Amino acid sequence: MTLTKAHAGELFEVHSNARAMGMGGAFAALVEDEESLWYNPAGIAKNGGIFWTIADPKVGLTDPTTALGIFSDLGSQSTFESALTDLGNAPIWIGASAKTSLIMPFFAAAYFYDVDVSMLSENPVSPSLTTNYIMDTGVALGTGWTMGGMLQVGFAAKYITRSGVRKDWGTQEIADIIAGTSSPDVIFDSFTQTTGVGYGFDFGMNIIVPTMVQPTVSFVWKNVGNTTFRAGLGEEAPPTEMQDMLVGASLLIDLPLIQIAPALEVRHLNDGDVQIGNKIHMGVEMGLPLIDLRAGLYQGYYTYGVGLNLGILKIDAASWGVELGGYPGQFESRRYMVQASINIGFDMGFGTGGSNGNSASSSGEGGKSGSGGGLFSGRRKMKQRR
Repeated sequence: MTLTKAHAGELFEVHSNARAMGMGGAFAALVEDEESLWYNPAGIAKNGGIFWTIADPKVGLTDPTTALGIFSDLGSQSTFESALTDLGNAPIWIGASAKTSLIMPFFAAAYFYDVDVSMLSENPVSPSLTTNYIMDTGVALGTGWTMGGMLQVGFAAKYITRSGVRKDWGTQEIADIIAGTSSPDVIFDSFTQTTGVGYGFDFGMNIIVPTMVQPTVSFVWKNVGNTTFRAGLGEEAPPTEMQDMLVGASLLIDLPLIQIAPALEVRHLNDGDVQIGNKIHMGVEMGLPLIDLRAGLYQGYYTYGVGLNLGILKIDAASWGVELGGYPGQFESRRYMVQASINIGFDMGFGTGGSNGNSASSSGEGGKSGSGGGLFSGRRKMKQRR
C-alpha cells in the first residue's frame, strides 16, 4: 500500500485490500498473510503454513453506474465539457489489481499489478482538472521473524515498474480543449508518457502480549527514505511515493462460534500537513462460520464490508469514503471494491501471534485452514470453525 498527497487533498492508496478497507483501513496490527508485504511485514511472522494465492483479482469504482461513463465522455471532444461538470459533482475513481503470491514460514513473495485512476474537476465557472493515473507492476519479497516470544520484526522490498502521472490541468489548458484548439487526447496521452523503475523498502514490528485477547501494538515505516523512480535519459520520472510512519493496535477476542477483532491505526505520523482526522483509522471484524462482517471509520467516513469463504475461493467486498478536500468532512468520494482470490495450501501449525497461529486458538485449530488444514482447504482470514 503506497500513499502520496495530491493538491486536492486526497491521500492516494495504490494497493488496497477489500478486507482492510471494509474495516476502515486499520489493518497493520491484524495482517497475517501475503498482504503483509504491503501493510506490515511483521505479519509474515504470524504465518504457520505454506499457501499459494493462485489468483487474486480485484476491481473498485466510485458510483458504478456513472464512473465508467464519465471517464469515456472525457475522451470525446463533444462530451468533454459536460463530463467536467459531472466530475465537479461526482469525482471518479477506478482501481484494479491482481497478484499471485506465496507465503511460508518466515518468507513471502508476490508478483503484482496495480492500477489507480482518479479525476476531479473544480470551479465550474473556470474549470480545472486534477488527474491521477498510476500503473505499477513488480515483485515483492519479505521476511518476518518472532523474537523472544512477544516481538515480531519484518522487512519487505519491492521492485516496481511504474507508468503514470499526477497532474493539475490549469484553467487555460482546459479552456483550450473546450474551445477545440486542443484535444482531450493530451490528457490521456500524458498517462503513459512517464515510465520509471523504483525500489521500495518497508519495515514493521509487532509487540504481542500472549493473553486471552492477545493485544498487539504495531509500528510500520513504509517507503523508507521515499520510493523514487528512475526514468530514461531525458524523460520525466513517475510520481514518488513518500515515506509513511504509522502505529496500530488490535485485539483478538475469541468466543464460541465467533471471533471479534477491533483495531485502531494512526498514519502519517511524520507528516504534519495531514489533518488529524485523516490520520485516524479504526474498524472491527466479526468472524463467523463461513462469513466475516466488517465496519469502520476511514478519514472520518464510515466503511463496511463482508467476506465469504468457499474453500479455495474467497470473495470480499467493501465500501469506504475518501476525503478529497483539505479537512475531514469537506468532500467525500464513496468507493466500492470486490475482490476474489483462489488459494491452496496447508497449515504447519507453528505460526505465532496471529489468528492463524497456535497462540490464537485455544482449540488448536489453524486459522488459515478452511477445514482441517488440507492442501485444498483454502484459507480464512480469521479462525474458521466447522
